[in-house]
Amino acid sequence: MPTLPVLKRFDMTVYKNRNGTIDPSQVPAQAKIEFYRQGATVKTGISVPTGNFVSVVVYNTGDILEGHTVQLEMDEAKLMLVGTVNEVAGTISLKSIVGTSIALTAEQRLVDTSARPNIYTDPLGSTTGATSVTTDSTTGPAGGYLKAYRYDFIVKIPPTSPTETRLHLDAVGSFVMR
Repeated sequence: MPTLPVLKRFDMTVYKNRNGTIDPSQVPAQAKIEFYRQGATVKTGISVPTGNFVSVVVYNTGDILEGHTVQLEMDEAKLMLVGTVNEVAGTISLKSIVGTSIALTAEQRLVDTSARPNIYTDPLGSTTGATSVTTDSTTGPAGGYLKAYRYDFIVKIPPTSPTETRLHLDAVGSFVMR
């Protein structure tokens, strides 16, 4: 009898300081977890102009595709359009679409904001999926199942600020046969 492919389970519990510096003990937090296709990490710094595409050297092109839009790490104001992707050479051609050049430095992450992966409530992925999930503010956990083989995700604890937002890279998903 053939076995059905089962999606990999994603589970995360998010905590925050009880009330800042006075009492830094950890309590469950309400947070939004947003899922993205596997991005790419910049290998060599370069300035991305608005008019022409420029070739950016990356360690691995991830799951970024031509015509997609990427943002620089967690900065939604720094958007770039993908022209070409060369997996063999490890390059992605980009141009800024925000009206100004965007400076990239080594080790920064390009987050693919196009065609985001869904998280499902069932292990077969047969329910309607969503591109994000919210944790329980009383107990802190969130969970679901993802089809993506690898993915990035951003955890945002309201009110969102850089200290309350975290980018997680190259999480492992994919099918697991049981």
